[in-house]
Amino acid sequence: MPKQVNHEERKRLIAEATWRTISHVGIEQASVRTIAKEAGLSLGALRYYFTTQEELLRFSMQLVQERVQERITTIFERGGTPEETLCDVLLEVLPYAPEHQLEMQVWFQFMMSAYASQSTENPDDIYHMCHVLLTRIPDGTLRAGIDIELESERLAALVDGLAFHALFRPERLPKERLRHVLVHHLNALFVRPLAIDDK
Repeated sequence: MPKQVNHEERKRLIAEATWRTISHVGIEQASVRTIAKEAGLSLGALRYYFTTQEELLRFSMQLVQERVQERITTIFERGGTPEETLCDVLLEVLPYAPEHQLEMQVWFQFMMSAYASQSTENPDDIYHMCHVLLTRIPDGTLRAGIDIELESERLAALVDGLAFHALFRPERLPKERLRHVLVHHLNALFVRPLAIDDK
């Protein structure tokens, strides 16, 4: 009997091969042929799932977003204080865990490619996420007089900067230091500060 192929799983495996290829050679050099080789597939087999390079790259970017969103949803579902939840959610969009570093590398490549091509699709939604998180945080969590618009900009800039330096200067921003800097900033906003020490 012919082996049953899980097509969704195959597409995810191709997307992961795309991430690895982008990490190794950059998004501009990530040809369909190179990605097929990384995935261990023939060019024809890959094109069965993705007829164009643009379609493949779009799916690969969406998969990064979906995986981050799944982890964030898990954080909200497990509960915790608003302060802990906000901190943990922001850590999910940083290369805080080793298994997330590849996703972040790929995300930066997509961002730089979008900016360089002046694409109308802007994958950089960190500001929007920060704004939503701060807007929905329960009353009594933030200090009185906090300007949500201004703090959303500051927090987005901090997260972007930390992500960039943690990827390209990891010796300066190891995991413990990354959380320390984030918590130090958040504690300027919170009524009840978080512990600085790593969990």
